[in-house]
Amino acid sequence: FKTPRHVQDQRVRLWWISVYRIRALCMELLGYDPEMENFDQSPYHDNEQGSQGGKTLAIKASGLVPLIEGHHHTRQRWTGNFTTFSDKQRILDGELPYVELMFMGTPGDKKEMRLKAYAQSKGYGSWLTVACSERGSYRAADVLDFLEKHLPQLRQGRRWRLMFADDFGPHKSEAVKRLCWMRGYIMVPHGGGSTPVTQTPDTHLNQHVRRKYLAKESVELIRLMREQGGVPRVGEECSIDVMAEILRDPTLHIRAAEGYLQTGAKAALDDSSLDAFIVKEAGDIWNREHMREKINKEVKRVRFEA
Repeated sequence: FKTPRHVQDQRVRLWWISVYRIRALCMELLGYDPEMENFDQSPYHDNEQGSQGGKTLAIKASGLVPLIEGHHHTRQRWTGNFTTFSDKQRILDGELPYVELMFMGTPGDKKEMRLKAYAQSKGYGSWLTVACSERGSYRAADVLDFLEKHLPQLRQGRRWRLMFADDFGPHKSEAVKRLCWMRGYIMVPHGGGSTPVTQTPDTHLNQHVRRKYLAKESVELIRLMREQGGVPRVGEECSIDVMAEILRDPTLHIRAAEGYLQTGAKAALDDSSLDAFIVKEAGDIWNREHMREKINKEVKRVRFEA
């Protein structure tokens, strides 16, 4: 736990109340329950298998274990910025949750242009973008750039959506909230320390992406060792290809979409018919905090005020 249990319970409870109040207001004023999205950054490294402490391949009882990684490759960071959708139909209709891969480099330099050109040449489409920053991680300007690229314009007929992100300073800036609002999104950040309970990229996506990435990266590292020898490194282009292959799988995103109910964000507004599907830590807090009674009161209050 990053926070004491009672603090985590309070932050999760307040986040749920905010989400259900907005959903109820949207139903009253606009006549529909809004879709939800959640973006989240996850760190990777040039040798992610080594960074995760993976086993070294060697002949058993040979007495010698060869060095198969450069230590600095296990510390050279890049970032995957992944998204989940609550609406399964969008995914079934062929829309992929958007993603950005950010590598270390100077924004606008030759490396960034090369990687962008590579992704474009592979035909991955606008759902996958590539960027560079000095540290290979996101700052406020990078978050704004990411959202500028991927959030669609609010055009006539398109419904409002809820946007979630974790308790990270750049996510909570007024500029981000304003940009989301202009694109038809209402930003509702998760409380600090509550993301392992309610954030669907953490609970239903990232672990599966990393597991698949490690497996594919290991195959590539072994191939490089056999062909070239020495200390291997898969390279940015290979990382782009592997992530594109993994994240084009719709079943991965359908499973993540189910997480919006399992983490408590998408239960019914009026009754407990779906509450049994809220599971794990979210289910424990939901029951411990008597959330159904609280949600019913908040929904009634919103309807009266509307």
